[in-house]
Amino acid sequence: MQTTDEQVRQLIRQAEKHMDREEWDEVAELCYQVLALDLDNRNAENKLRLVYLRKDLLRDMERQMFRLFDPEDDRPHQRRHKLGFSYACLSSWEGWLELDWDEPPAEVAETLEAGQHRLIADYLMGEEEAYAEARVAFDQALAAAEDKAAVLWWLGKIYAQHGYFAEAAETLEQMAALRPLSSDARRLYGEVRWWRDNDRYICWVL
Repeated sequence: MQTTDEQVRQLIRQAEKHMDREEWDEVAELCYQVLALDLDNRNAENKLRLVYLRKDLLRDMERQMFRLFDPEDDRPHQRRHKLGFSYACLSSWEGWLELDWDEPPAEVAETLEAGQHRLIADYLMGEEEAYAEARVAFDQALAAAEDKAAVLWWLGKIYAQHGYFAEAAETLEQMAALRPLSSDARRLYGEVRWWRDNDRYICWVL
C-alpha cells in the first residue's frame, strides 16, 4: 500500500503531465486531491493559482460577473457573493452533485433551515443582522443535536457553497475534533482552505 507521501508525489506528477497538455480541469482536480492528503502542500497550492489565473478563465469569469452582478454595486457582501458564485462554478468536488447534499439532519432541521434562510439573506442582499441571526440559529441547533458531527458537516457545506470559507474551514475543524474526517470532508476542507487563503488571487472579483 502506498504511503501518503507517495500518493502525493504521484498526484503531483500526474498534474504536471496535464499542465503540459493544458488540461486545466484535470490539474485542479488532482491538486485538490493532493490538498485532501496534505493540507499545506505548496506545490498544489501554487498550481491552483496558475489554473485560476489563466487568461481564458479570467475572461470568461469577468463576463459572468458583468452579466450577473451590478459593477457599480460595491457593497461589502457583494464580494463574498461573487466568491461564492465563483466557487460554485469551479469546485469539482463530486459531493455537490448529490441530490440531497444540503438536506439538514432531521432532529434539528427546522432550526438549521431557519438559520440557512438568514445566511442566504446576508449572502444575497447583505441584510443587516442576518449573519448574526444565522449564527445564533446554527449554535442553537448544534447545542440541541445528538449527532453534532452531522450538523457540523451540513454547516461546512452550507458555508462553503455560499463563500463563507473561513467559517466552513472552522466548522470542519470542529468536526475533526469529534471524529476523523471522511475522505469527502477532507476533500472539502482542502478546497475551502485554499479559497480562504487565496481569495486575493481570484482577480475577477476584485
